[in-house]
Amino acid sequence: YDQNAWSRVEAFQEAPWAMLVEGWTAANRVLAHVLAHLPAEAAGAPCRIGGTAAMPLAELARDYLRHMLHHLAQLGIAAES
Repeated sequence: YDQNAWSRVEAFQEAPWAMLVEGWTAANRVLAHVLAHLPAEAAGAPCRIGGTAAMPLAELARDYLRHMLHHLAQLGIAAES
């Protein structure tokens, strides 16, 4: 997808930094809460994003965590794994 075009439309560059960080933090806390409370048998549930092949929910969660750690490393907040 055209990440730069979406970023322009969403106008994040015009939003207050604190609002963006608070929104990102809240969304990720909710996601962490949901994942922490999923039953073990849900780990293999197939998940599809866009036109990609299905992947197990546990793999999708790990991939998302790696992606977030990459962005935190870009900000100098965490080491990339």
